[in-house]
Amino acid sequence: MYNNSKMIKMKIKLASIIISLICSLNGCNQNGPSLPETIDMVAPSVVSILTTRKMDPKAHPYLQDPYFRFFLEPKDIEEHELEDKTQQSGFGSGVIFNDKGYIVTNNHVIDDSAEIYVKFHDGKKIKAKMIGLDPLTDLAIIKVERKKIVPLRFGNSDTLRVGQRVIAMGNPFGLSGTVTSGIISGLGSFKSRTSKSSFGVMLDNLIQTDAAINPGNSGGALLDEHGKLIGINMAIYSQSGGNQGIGFAIPINQVKSITQELIDYGYIKRGWLGSSLIEISNEMKKYLKYDLPFGVYVESVSKSSPAAKAGIVPTDIITHIDGKLASEVFSTVRMIAAFTPETAHEFTIFRDGTNVKLNVVIGLRPKKTR
Repeated sequence: MYNNSKMIKMKIKLASIIISLICSLNGCNQNGPSLPETIDMVAPSVVSILTTRKMDPKAHPYLQDPYFRFFLEPKDIEEHELEDKTQQSGFGSGVIFNDKGYIVTNNHVIDDSAEIYVKFHDGKKIKAKMIGLDPLTDLAIIKVERKKIVPLRFGNSDTLRVGQRVIAMGNPFGLSGTVTSGIISGLGSFKSRTSKSSFGVMLDNLIQTDAAINPGNSGGALLDEHGKLIGINMAIYSQSGGNQGIGFAIPINQVKSITQELIDYGYIKRGWLGSSLIEISNEMKKYLKYDLPFGVYVESVSKSSPAAKAGIVPTDIITHIDGKLASEVFSTVRMIAAFTPETAHEFTIFRDGTNVKLNVVIGLRPKKTR
């Protein structure tokens, strides 16, 4: 009797191991739908985004070549330069945000587009309207007029853990409905080295994943194993331009707050200084006789900007703002952007070997227009 009981327990344990192995190979989830079932459920909520951008005909390299222009008739040059059909196509991905037709994607997917089209899972293509852009978080909202569209369910990005399984869905290389899977490899910051390229500078605690993310995946969905949206795919770290197992997504909790403001107002109200800031190299420190381990270098100042009005000039080094260290570009730009427009702040500047204090009235970051 004892041996039979022991044998039954061993068989149950063995069966459990076999079932777990089969599940791991076939993507089933003992607490819910299988991986293929999950994908079927969420696929209609992830869309392809097709864009066209007007190209400047004068930018054609042959038309810039005086020797080439010499062999053309003036009317041929004029006709080409007046041609407005020259367009460049682009593609990306998007996620249905709500049932009112709003779709969230990346700013860099639709920025400077002449026309935007959304291609749905069923093959239907609809022209979209741009609602709002926010370059500092690389998020954008567009809208389509279509009934009976289904948004994704939202997960909670604050509870994510490294090692958790994830699914990436999007439109890489124009291949609609592509699915890859992997794990969360890390949770942390992605720092921009210069304020001239403000790409994603206001983002922190990004989701890093090894799920394959390729060009065209931008704006697509990062899902948990239950099909809930936990992030919007944004960027890859690559030296070749292709997937190398390091991708980043914007956590959904950040996405929700930003996109709602874009829907309500069309843009995000942020503080603006109007200068280009870069990190200080050792060579620059030596030339400027600056030996402190912090500070950001003012490379240029926009005309009539808050920086210009306050007296900030190129070659200045910002060391403190309201007594807080300007430790590097990323945190400094974030600090300025978080200020309420039309409020005054004290900037400490290193200039010509001495510290100068300037009162700067922060402006409103110009609204992105098309």
